[in-house]
Amino acid sequence: MKFKYLDCSPDLPPSHKTFRPVVELKVRFGKKAVDLLALIDSGADVCLFPSEIGRALGIPIEQGKRSAVSGIGRQTYSMYLHQVVITFARWQMKIPIYFSSAVRTPILGQKGFFEFFEVKLCYARGYFEIQPFSSRKRLHLKSRR
Repeated sequence: MKFKYLDCSPDLPPSHKTFRPVVELKVRFGKKAVDLLALIDSGADVCLFPSEIGRALGIPIEQGKRSAVSGIGRQTYSMYLHQVVITFARWQMKIPIYFSSAVRTPILGQKGFFEFFEVKLCYARGYFEIQPFSSRKRLHLKSRR
């Protein structure tokens, strides 16, 4: 399925624009759900969302399995693992998401996203493609056609 890159700088002239591979998601935990935009980031080891999203879903953030995350600045922050259901395009699946107060943008990374989907980035053409790997049963992936 093809998606257009999101223009993250609509007020800038064309030569200064920033475009990112972003998808619309519905994230569900129990009976609560939140709609959001998530960045597809092949450089991220895991899926990492802001703690505020987890709290909006009623997740007891600090009760999850604790790990550490560090980024370009090398400062280390705590992150907590929880299982949530995500829905995007025509797919729905349960994935591991880490929550941390250190992040502001929901990120779909290697573990939990790229392990289930093939992603083809076509930046020069203004789109990216996402397709599930063929073994849908192993991935617990449900199509929502």
